[in-house]
Amino acid sequence: MSESTSESTSESESQSASESASESASHSASESGSASASDSGSDSNDSRSEPSASNTSESEDSNDSRGSENSEGSEQESDKSTAIVPATFTPSGYTALFTLEAPEVRFDDVVVVQHQGRITQFAVDPRFVEVCQRGTLAVLSVQPDRPALCGATIDADGIVRIELDRDFTTPVNLVIHLTGVRRGFLGKRFPDRTREQFIANEQFLQNAYPGAGK
Repeated sequence: MSESTSESTSESESQSASESASESASHSASESGSASASDSGSDSNDSRSEPSASNTSESEDSNDSRGSENSEGSEQESDKSTAIVPATFTPSGYTALFTLEAPEVRFDDVVVVQHQGRITQFAVDPRFVEVCQRGTLAVLSVQPDRPALCGATIDADGIVRIELDRDFTTPVNLVIHLTGVRRGFLGKRFPDRTREQFIANEQFLQNAYPGAGK
């Protein structure tokens, strides 16, 4: 009787030990699987959230390319200073006149005088003479209101001498175009500038008013 009880107890203990070991192994496998899935999900999220180096490089190259194209377009379509004045011939009532450019800094003046005889002489406005570099004053043209050959000179003090090819018994109107280099700018012809200065100048012109350059 005691032997049977002992065998039964032994079998029960063995079965309990076996079930306990099985549950422990199953629990460990479950934890291992969860940890593996968690690590895999984390790696996948990291991969999705961080762009690849090649994609980033391609994006930067694309942006640089667009920036370069914009700069080239700006250089080809350089803006221009204008004078905006009222005008009856435009729908808006205003129009723009573009400034005259030159490779050096010059001031111009137009004078109208009456001439009688073959030779006439007069003094240019002293204010014009003062703002021009001494020795740079010149007569660009003389236009009489009648057919005639004529020539003109101007000295450093602004005295103009005009001679026609013949005498006229009635006054002749002469239109004289004068020019002179701005004082302090002698020798400044086609000066060198940098790309940064070009960009700053374009921005200044384009910010003058909405739609500048159109």
